Amino acid sequence: DELYESIQRGVCPLQTEPELNMYIHSLGLMHEAKLQHAFSQLADEFFDYPTVDIIDYGCGQAIGTICYADFLRKKGKQQNVRRVTLIEPSELALKRAALHVSCFFPKAEIITNLKGFDDLESSDLNVDEEVPTLHILSNVLDLADDYYNLETFANLIKECATGENHFICVEPY
Repeated sequence: DELYESIQRGVCPLQTEPELNMYIHSLGLMHEAKLQHAFSQLADEFFDYPTVDIIDYGCGQAIGTICYADFLRKKGKQQNVRRVTLIEPSELALKRAALHVSCFFPKAEIITNLKGFDDLESSDLNVDEEVPTLHILSNVLDLADDYYNLETFANLIKECATGENHFICVEPY
């Protein structure tokens, strides 16, 4: 119970291995179900792109990116993920995220940004006009009032989102 309480529903940066494990154990299945539903709402044409990039914001252990890999596999979709940009303020979670992504997308370039949203710059988002980008915002938008300025963050994404961009936005509830 004490460990579960320490993760605060995953709203604070997780700092220890036991906290990372508790998050997956306690919240992983619910998180996955929401993401799988959200991915099923993407337009069928999105899966016609042979190559995509992913930006996983506040990625934690990269559950969003992992669930996308699972979604592709379950639906029999073939898509080359060229680059995955992981953004996360917890160094331990970010390292685990990079490890997870390297297992699910071994050919992808993995870029890690150890930053909170207020510290991001346009160069951190790595949007390429020539390759469609899937932006995954899972369980992060509801944290804006306490952890970052939502308007500034939204303007940064708007400024950088050139080319074809698709957004998966999932909230905790």
